[in-house]
Amino acid sequence: MTFLDTLFSQIDLFILILLRISGYVLASPIWGRQEVQKIFKVCFCIYFAYIMILTGKAQLVTPTIGIGQFFLVCILETFKGVLVGYISSIFFSIFLIAGQIIDMHIGFQMGGILDRNYGVKVSQTAKLLNITSLIVFLRLNGHLQLIKIMSNSYTVNQIGSGINFDSLYNIVVSSFSFAVVIALKIALPVILIVLFVNVILGTLVKFVPQLNIFAVGIPLKIVVGLFSIIFLIEPFIKYLDFIFNHLFDVLTQLYT
Repeated sequence: MTFLDTLFSQIDLFILILLRISGYVLASPIWGRQEVQKIFKVCFCIYFAYIMILTGKAQLVTPTIGIGQFFLVCILETFKGVLVGYISSIFFSIFLIAGQIIDMHIGFQMGGILDRNYGVKVSQTAKLLNITSLIVFLRLNGHLQLIKIMSNSYTVNQIGSGINFDSLYNIVVSSFSFAVVIALKIALPVILIVLFVNVILGTLVKFVPQLNIFAVGIPLKIVVGLFSIIFLIEPFIKYLDFIFNHLFDVLTQLYT
């Protein structure tokens, strides 16, 4: 059976599979990035939907549905895909939040650049942490793990199945809480070091009143902050494994 024969024989199922994976790709912080070519996104979604039909992993809960019900299922499947991408974005926002907090304390807050993927101005350290996390994620084959999770989602939550909104609410809230707590943990060492520098500067001003605190303090905080970031990069990279494993666990539980 050719590709077109398979496609037209199960066109309704193909469209619904395509909508779920397309919703995920558009909202995903990995596949939905501006750097990824649109033609690649389209081809990937079509190929993924075709493979799902060939393997038989994706099936309609109700084999026969009317036109009105079909459109409702289309909306539902798109929402399911966007939901996976949205949860993933919450976890990747950890690095932006941590970077913004760090730069706010070391004096880099004004040196932000526009991030095309998020559409907001992000600081230099936030950009550094975000790029580092993305490289590590790809190095750990996280993108393949996400594809596997999406593939299994068609078995766990079949096409047309409902969503447990109570469970969904708990997952979203816990993901937000996790993101904020982890971002603070990442930024906390730098914050404490800069705070210690501020205490030292305050003590110096007390004993040496003629000291120009602005001429000495601002450059010193920047230098200390940069060295702190350099020394914290290695433990940060090791910590990413824990963050990404938690992301995969959350996405696996999303439709169960």
